[in-house]
Amino acid sequence: MQRIGCFAFGILLACGDSASDGGTGAGGEGGDPTGGTTTSTSVTSAATTSSSTSATTTASTGSTGGGGAGGGCGLEVVAGGTTADPGTPGVPQLLATDIQQIWGVTVGPGHVFWTSGTGPGRLARVPKDGGDVEALATDLVDPYEPRFDDGYVYFGDADGTVKRVNADGGCVEVVVSGQDLPVALAFDSTSLYFADFTTGQIGRAPKAGGAVEMLATGQDNPGEVIVWDGYVYWVNRAGNTVDGGTLARVSTAGGAVETVVTQLTVPVELSVFQDTVFFGTADGGNDTTSWRTFDPATSQSSVLLADAGNFTDVVVDGDSLLYGHVVPNLLRSFTPGQAVTDVVSVPERPFYLGQDATHVFWSHIDVGEVMRLAKP
Repeated sequence: MQRIGCFAFGILLACGDSASDGGTGAGGEGGDPTGGTTTSTSVTSAATTSSSTSATTTASTGSTGGGGAGGGCGLEVVAGGTTADPGTPGVPQLLATDIQQIWGVTVGPGHVFWTSGTGPGRLARVPKDGGDVEALATDLVDPYEPRFDDGYVYFGDADGTVKRVNADGGCVEVVVSGQDLPVALAFDSTSLYFADFTTGQIGRAPKAGGAVEMLATGQDNPGEVIVWDGYVYWVNRAGNTVDGGTLARVSTAGGAVETVVTQLTVPVELSVFQDTVFFGTADGGNDTTSWRTFDPATSQSSVLLADAGNFTDVVVDGDSLLYGHVVPNLLRSFTPGQAVTDVVSVPERPFYLGQDATHVFWSHIDVGEVMRLAKP
């Protein structure tokens, strides 16, 4: 769940910049070949740790792959830990507390990770059963939306970089720099993909740092990104205007950008669900939302759930969608063809969901807590 302009899905986080009143628009197909780029290397640079003072670049065209960063090395025990506890089935469990504003959660093999704070910010972790909270990186600018991949935790920072830290502790490495606001991350076996919300670019770089390659330019506030079946998909939020958003894609081999669904009001969320691209739309003025899919096999977009309420975040759990909801504050589940079910009531607004095979994890961003619940 992206929080751009203090707007997290269909509800406002006390900052405005919401969509105007109005319903979600109908989807449409399209092949708008604008903004695409070929697969060309713009910059060459290696990732550097926080102890480095500079990066070597060549042929600079306004973006860089690598650079120095603050953040330190190693693990530091900080406040907010809890007593390790296997938990009680069906009862939400507190894993960590006393956390400054949380801006994203991700789950690794043994820990839950999150980014928090604003100038300075940090990346921290806690064991999945609870225990000591450890900071992996501190003195960050404004880190958000961490993603675990192949033993590392990656995150964007408001200094225009994408950074990573070994999930078991280590020095902060900058893998992409010279951007403005790289807000969303996705991965394939070799590469990191990102969207720059303000410059409207979709980029790619090696996971360990290197040449930054722009796959698309001229996009309109691009947000969530996924890589699937030979394409990079993303949503364009278009300033949160009614019917102004789109779902777009470009081949991972490069080429023209295709706008595959149009007339979306504040498109949010993006994942692969039952061999389709899943996304949501939100109207911040009316607190109404809907869920949609795009089927690449037919090039058609369909409504999956016409009214998803005031949802906050969604994870794919097999053939079901597990999601947070506010007013009332709940975790809910939806399986296509069946009614929405309430999983559990929670005391605070649940944001930034993650999961493993046995548990779902989330944050109470208003009070600075990280929680978990055993799956049925």
